[in-house]
Amino acid sequence: LQALELAERFRPEILVVDINMPQMDGLTLVEKLSALLPQSKCIILSGYSQFDYAQRALKLHVFDYLLKPINRSALYHSLKNAIDSYRERSLELGRLNLLPTADPEPEDLTERALAMIQSQYSDCELSLAQLAETLHTSVSALSRGIKQRTGKTFSDYLTAVRMEQALLYLASSDTVLIYDIANRIGYSSQHYFCRIFKEYTGMTPSEYRRKLNESR
Repeated sequence: LQALELAERFRPEILVVDINMPQMDGLTLVEKLSALLPQSKCIILSGYSQFDYAQRALKLHVFDYLLKPINRSALYHSLKNAIDSYRERSLELGRLNLLPTADPEPEDLTERALAMIQSQYSDCELSLAQLAETLHTSVSALSRGIKQRTGKTFSDYLTAVRMEQALLYLASSDTVLIYDIANRIGYSSQHYFCRIFKEYTGMTPSEYRRKLNESR
């Protein structure tokens, strides 16, 4: 509970979180912070190697899952990779103007909505109506707020977040399947994902990946 209070106050970029804590376990803490700190990287420390813990961590987009006893070198490299990933992601979002320009305020519904989109983009059921209901506001007010803050409609903003994540997946690995990327970013149909991707980039995912490989 203290960690939650401090994270809400100081908005850290990287969190190292133990699973086994009193009153609230580490994965519950990460889940509560996912909307508030969508860009932050969470590294889990755990004495549990059970698959269900790791599976839940993956669903929460935890950056790394380290088993105790912690190897100093492994922790160092995990932190370094988290720093690099945070910096890269921030630059990508900043280039697209997806990051808010004003200081974020917890009570700002638009800010909270943008944070929820950035953390829940993989949910294929994510909708403006769902966000409005969660934030206890009207669809029209939330739609207007998102448009004023980003210059994009809800749908266009969500698509931009998903497409930029797809670009990162394609750039980071030659082996991940296009179908898997589509599922990971919130599209149940590979065909539909490819069509939106081509509209966004002018290329199919395969063409984009091939162009990346040729330039390396």
